[in-house]
Amino acid sequence: MKRILSLFTLIAMFLLVSCDILGIGGEPDIPGKIVFSARDGNNTEQIYTMNADGSGVRQLTYLEDDGAFDPSWSPDGRQIVFSTSLRSSSAGFSLYVMDADGSNKRALHEREGSHIPTPGSNPKWSPNGSKIVWHQCVNCQIATNYELFVYDFETDSVTQLTDEYASNRNPSWNPDGSRIVFSTDRDYFDADTLRFRQDLYAVDADGTNLKRLTRTGYARQPIWHPSGASVTFRSTQYPSGLYQVDFQSGEIEEIKRDLSPGVRLFPLTWSPDGRQLLIFSWDANYPRENNLLIWNIEDEELEVIYSRPSYDNSNPFLSGADWFYPAEH
Repeated sequence: MKRILSLFTLIAMFLLVSCDILGIGGEPDIPGKIVFSARDGNNTEQIYTMNADGSGVRQLTYLEDDGAFDPSWSPDGRQIVFSTSLRSSSAGFSLYVMDADGSNKRALHEREGSHIPTPGSNPKWSPNGSKIVWHQCVNCQIATNYELFVYDFETDSVTQLTDEYASNRNPSWNPDGSRIVFSTDRDYFDADTLRFRQDLYAVDADGTNLKRLTRTGYARQPIWHPSGASVTFRSTQYPSGLYQVDFQSGEIEEIKRDLSPGVRLFPLTWSPDGRQLLIFSWDANYPRENNLLIWNIEDEELEVIYSRPSYDNSNPFLSGADWFYPAEH
């Protein structure tokens, strides 16, 4: 049965029941495929795909001693890039690529003069498929210093985009691939009372033209709106939830509040027409439901497409998801 939930019904579901939804029946009009990372029966993070309505869940990785997380589709839906502890080093997790059916797994790139895979987390494929951006911890043995890097398929080379003694993370491409938005604590890094605050910045794909987008200190998890005119993000400032900042004016507007004080929303991917948004929700209340939702903007309806509980507060069951939306739609 197709599951379409109003705001109040969804809140009630979170507060009153704990479901284990492995697939939703019916065929709602949601095209495309979702790739996501979730814990298997051995509590190891693996990569899965499913139809955008929640049906047809399929496991792609079977790593016994290593995890796989933060998957991202190539623009044509034929490949998936992800992070993994497989062949990881002191520099962090390895970046891997595989075909959409889980075959042909290989390192994205190996460090020059070695067979060590290039490290990184939260990789994102560029809109034209020619590059991948990610964040990577630099000199983590000394301090938490994350920088942005880009791999170019044409030149088979890696370029560092940021060089700031701070935590520059969660990169996202704009629709034409010319700019990258990211979250950073660079303005608060040395302030003891503000050290956990973050704002959003954007930079050209070559690392130039740095621009600050927010000044609240509460901006997280940015993604570009398909119009290219604004950036959607999570704000932890009351009232917390999903917001948008206009790229030119810097004006911020609320678009969706958290479902309750305990049920928090995180933006993942817009549909190309901007009418639907893939969202991850996390319930701070036991048993801590982890959900993938699709929000239909026009009618304000939220549809749960995948849901699993996480009994460990420090280890959410879901860790990263992306939506491949076919061009014909």
